[in-house]
Amino acid sequence: MRTILVASALLIIACNPSKKANSVAITEVEESQRAEQTEMPPTPTQKNIRLVVTFASIGAGIDPNAKLNLDNYINSFKEKSGKLVKYGTLAWGREGEYDCEFSLNELNLNEQADFVKGLKKQFEGNQLIQIEENKPSRFN
Repeated sequence: MRTILVASALLIIACNPSKKANSVAITEVEESQRAEQTEMPPTPTQKNIRLVVTFASIGAGIDPNAKLNLDNYINSFKEKSGKLVKYGTLAWGREGEYDCEFSLNELNLNEQADFVKGLKKQFEGNQLIQIEENKPSRFN
């Protein structure tokens, strides 16, 4: 009976992800190179998110350089277009997985198409980055 109680306690602890496991750690170097945008959560009434960039993991954590690459792309787009692209983040995994959700409301349709095309090109071939358009938020 004691063995069952100990096993049950261990199972509960193992299956209960801590907040620390879901947070995204940012080193000081990355912090200084992050994009200068204001992160904003998507509005709860919004049914589909215009653009979702998923930082996924296949058992070994997320790509450590991908967020820096995303921020660099956003900054270069800002320099080119003069418009600040805002996004919200949504942590959802045990290995640091999270989504960046872009409404792209600050861009016109042509600028949105350019932004999405360039972003897809930026992460072409990276299997740990998934880019989807007009998709509902993960937890809506």
